[in-house]
Amino acid sequence: MTPYAFFYKWAEWSYTPGEETAKQGRARGAKLLARAERRASEEGWTFQWERDTITNGFFEETDDPYYLWFCVARDGAGQVMESLGGVDFGRGKEPWGDPCARVVQAELAAEGVRAHVKATRKEQS
Repeated sequence: MTPYAFFYKWAEWSYTPGEETAKQGRARGAKLLARAERRASEEGWTFQWERDTITNGFFEETDDPYYLWFCVARDGAGQVMESLGGVDFGRGKEPWGDPCARVVQAELAAEGVRAHVKATRKEQS
């Protein structure tokens, strides 16, 4: 499966009514994530998953809470670029091998790339 096909299947998506169809919005999102994943890979980014300090009880009432997950994205030099906590894979489940983990990593890469480009443009002006 190509990266585009993977993200088209697994990633959440949105679209702008009046400017694009739902299918076009979904395709746009899949392309963005595939490009971000490729760029992060080419630049040596790493993604570290750890158990979060919060449980699902932070978001919902439960008598039997379980810990959520936290992901940190670092660039090739080891600098933290983005992070996201509160990721819920379900009770007793881990990120490794879960398609959602790959989507989260690509989303973090997309945000990191966007922030880097914005900072670079600001420095140049």
